[in-house]
Amino acid sequence: MQFIVPSLLLPLALAAPSLVSRDDANSTAPDASALTPWQITSLNTHSPSGRPGNDPHSTLNFSIADTASTAKCSAQWIQSEGVPSGEEQVCETESGEGSWSFEFIGDSGRASSFEMSVKLVDAEGKTFVAEGPFATGGALSGQCGGSGVCNWSLKDAPFEFQQSEQ
Repeated sequence: MQFIVPSLLLPLALAAPSLVSRDDANSTAPDASALTPWQITSLNTHSPSGRPGNDPHSTLNFSIADTASTAKCSAQWIQSEGVPSGEEQVCETESGEGSWSFEFIGDSGRASSFEMSVKLVDAEGKTFVAEGPFATGGALSGQCGGSGVCNWSLKDAPFEFQQSEQ
């Protein structure tokens, strides 16, 4: 007895292995590209002149949103001591549920060039993190005055910040 496979069924039979889901260790974590990027809607930094008698604090303020919540985040540090690297800064959740925080990575010490990690623990207890650099010539633009005071902000807002589940 001889079996003949109709030509229409052959492509389907060959594709069948790719249609079957596989149970592997990576199947439980969502693909980062499937997550909607967070939106940093505003980001501003300020660094002082360093002149005697002036406020010595540098500042960072930004607003961030995902599909379920928004938050305002800020940090202040003494410019000569550098950014508070590795110290978790708690953000103020404005709407939705979840807990936002961020921290500086590295020790650039400048408000015009830094790297940060932002974390969201959602209402279900899942943790999401995004990391990235912010620098003049990249995501930031701004200027310094003759006195040495500098102010920087996002070049293009909103800035998409791609997170991944931890």
